Amino acid sequence: MRISRIYLETTMFNFPFADDAPEKKNAVLKLFQEIQEGKYKPYASKYVIDELSRAGEEKRLKMMGLIDVYHVELLPVSEEVEELAAKYIISLRPRPSRWYGQSICWNSIMKSGSIPLMR
Repeated sequence: MRISRIYLETTMFNFPFADDAPEKKNAVLKLFQEIQEGKYKPYASKYVIDELSRAGEEKRLKMMGLIDVYHVELLPVSEEVEELAAKYIISLRPRPSRWYGQSICWNSIMKSGSIPLMR
């Protein structure tokens, strides 16, 4: 059986601790359970780490801890990803943040079934 790859953007690390959003919390906890069961191979990027780093210490430690617990593989930064993300950002209105563009880019790459930009 082939394991599906999944790109986890920043909010996926926040929702397990979001008591004010129980539906989203439960959905993401279910996803993490499926990751633990081997249904998905999780990935994130440096851009996600950059965003998580801006949280307060207690929350940051909890969110970053999920990366280790669920063996989230961190994708490398490359010029190709930066260029593709910039194209995504330019094409969207209203224009999203750079981090959002990076997340869109990596999500597209993951869904394509291959990661041609990894070195």
